[in-house]
Amino acid sequence: MKGKTPLALVLILLVPMFAAGGFFLRRWQVDTAFEPVSGLLIPGSPATYALVALAAVAALTVLGLGWQLFRGETPKGYLANLAAPNMGVGILTLVAGAVLFAGGLLGIRDFALGMDERVIRLILGICLAVSGVCVGLVGLLGQQRQEAKGRFFGPLPVPAFCACVWVLAAYQGHTANPNVMEYVFLLLGILCAIFACYAMASFSFEKPRPILCVFSSAMGVILLMISAADRPWGMDAMAIWGFAIYLFVQLTCLLSCRMRPPELEEWTPPPEEEGPEEPENQVQPRGEEDE
Repeated sequence: MKGKTPLALVLILLVPMFAAGGFFLRRWQVDTAFEPVSGLLIPGSPATYALVALAAVAALTVLGLGWQLFRGETPKGYLANLAAPNMGVGILTLVAGAVLFAGGLLGIRDFALGMDERVIRLILGICLAVSGVCVGLVGLLGQQRQEAKGRFFGPLPVPAFCACVWVLAAYQGHTANPNVMEYVFLLLGILCAIFACYAMASFSFEKPRPILCVFSSAMGVILLMISAADRPWGMDAMAIWGFAIYLFVQLTCLLSCRMRPPELEEWTPPPEEEGPEEPENQVQPRGEEDE
């Protein structure tokens, strides 16, 4: 366990570095690699090659480190692998939930005021608001130290369902756009968020996918930060930042529990309250039954 601690620390540091590098390379690409009139990609742009190379190196690095950290292990239990190591990490989870909830309210407001009449955007706003509540609940439950199977099965899958709606809404806005490079990083980031949320939920059902969780969470953060360089606004910006914070916090929890396993107590459900005992059926004499 101690021998793999440096790998976990390196991974925690590399993810924000790759994300920051991708953000600035994306800004460079947006400023120099697209035709100003048509918006089409300029072939042979160095910014595009640099951005694609960074994404490829990040994916290989994250996959390699995740494989080294969790190869051959079958960790079980959500809190044993994703418990918040300190109060600060739990607060960041609450912040991610608040950002998602605020983004959902903005989407609902835009639809109500007629600023965006697409129904899929209204559905996305509702899903973001619900996901914000569930992410906040995950942050509160992550502070506990009592482990049991299935205790997180309710709030954990909800962000994954929200991300499924998000990828449909995002692609719908680009169906007529021939420039795939303009939106491909956003779609890939949302897909990573879907798989990351699925992998997080797998711990609650004691069918863990730690390598998938590490890879999809880290790449989700990197790709979403690349998409943030496009300067989205409103609900879209809130969704990007909310999911990016949530994925990075969960990745930090996973690697922190890998370096220093938390001390947990076995959770037992509260005893059910017993109702009043019903009186036993008394057998009456035959003569009284006839009367």
